[in-house]
Amino acid sequence: MTKLDIYGGLLGAGKTTLIKAMLPCAYRGKKTAVIENEIGRVNLDAGEFSGITVRPLTAGCVCCTLKGDLVAAVRELVLTEAPEYIVMEASGAADLDAIRRICEEIDEVSLNRCIMVVNARKIRKLMTVVGEFYRIQLREATEIYLNFTENLPGEELIAVKQLLRELNPDARVIDTPLAQVRADSIPEGSGHHDREPASSRPTLAVLDQERPFNLVPNDRPARAFGWSSSKIGVGPGSRPADHGKTLYTATIKVSAPLIENQLKDLRQNLERNGIWRAKGFVTMSDGTTKKIDYAFGDFFTSPGIPGAVSAPGEIVLIGESPQVLSEKELERRFLESPPPSNE
Repeated sequence: MTKLDIYGGLLGAGKTTLIKAMLPCAYRGKKTAVIENEIGRVNLDAGEFSGITVRPLTAGCVCCTLKGDLVAAVRELVLTEAPEYIVMEASGAADLDAIRRICEEIDEVSLNRCIMVVNARKIRKLMTVVGEFYRIQLREATEIYLNFTENLPGEELIAVKQLLRELNPDARVIDTPLAQVRADSIPEGSGHHDREPASSRPTLAVLDQERPFNLVPNDRPARAFGWSSSKIGVGPGSRPADHGKTLYTATIKVSAPLIENQLKDLRQNLERNGIWRAKGFVTMSDGTTKKIDYAFGDFFTSPGIPGAVSAPGEIVLIGESPQVLSEKELERRFLESPPPSNE
């Protein structure tokens, strides 16, 4: 029977990176398929997996709005590909325990691993910013992989482990650096979970902007937009604000090449505008492509992988800011220099 491995974790935890580290060891020589779940309508990570069958599930979360799509995707992969493993990468707003329960009901697969990926350097900040939703995820996890430990001081790593032991004394905590991940770093058969979920759970609700915006270096007339009714983990008639956080996601199209100073401006403006996560590919003025990856204050750029850029010139933004913005306002917020500090 096909084994199903679930990788969950908050936005920017490094789920894709961990899966890429596991592919050449834990899945080496095994026929493997990947299911990619993105909140936004553009899947920017599918191109990261070379030679692997990838099924994207976009514009929602598999623990609620895309539940039927997830079940159908798993069954289709088993029927058409007959893989030994299916790797499921959940969206950063997903309830990992809810996904596990859905997958346990799919007769065609056997739940094998269920891994919560955690940014070890940001765990305290995330517990404050995200709140009880994140703490519940940590308390219910059976396997917790601590990412970004390479440059973490030893005493800080010890403190993070102690924090996790206090939250979840039964969880297996794995702190192997990505470069040292081996086939047995996360053991087989670690997906079992027999704890009952709480009757009332906070959620991350996500409102998805349906049409992408074009950001161009000219003064186009302002055009407001509306959010779609897609909500993650929120039932009819409920109020997201009463049960957790409400996030908003929008895809912006950067039609013109950028210069390095504009990337610097983008980095400075993301956090001050309530953005939790931003990622995408942009074309630079020298003709190269760069991948942008931002999560909770961390900003990284890297060369775009040739042939793997599925959406050049697009950036997906996810954050708390509920303002209805025009194209001009989006460009001003994210691609112009912030005002000088008075300090």
